[in-house]
Amino acid sequence: MGKHKVKTRNTRKLKSFGAHIKKLRQEKGLTQEQLADIAKVSENTIVTIETGKLNTTVATCFDISKALGVDIKELFDF
Repeated sequence: MGKHKVKTRNTRKLKSFGAHIKKLRQEKGLTQEQLADIAKVSENTIVTIETGKLNTTVATCFDISKALGVDIKELFDF
């Protein structure tokens, strides 16, 4: 498999993940800034995750899930 195909596949996954995080955030009635404050991450981190531009860490996923009040497994149910 070529390097380009792997990058494209990963990009689609990251965009889907980000869209799911955005949906969960909006369902909780939070802005990106509010979620960032609660999760103790930068607003830019939330923005880049939601737009599929950041392949974030597991630790940040735990922080976001806690801030959203959901089990971490729910972040990956997309």
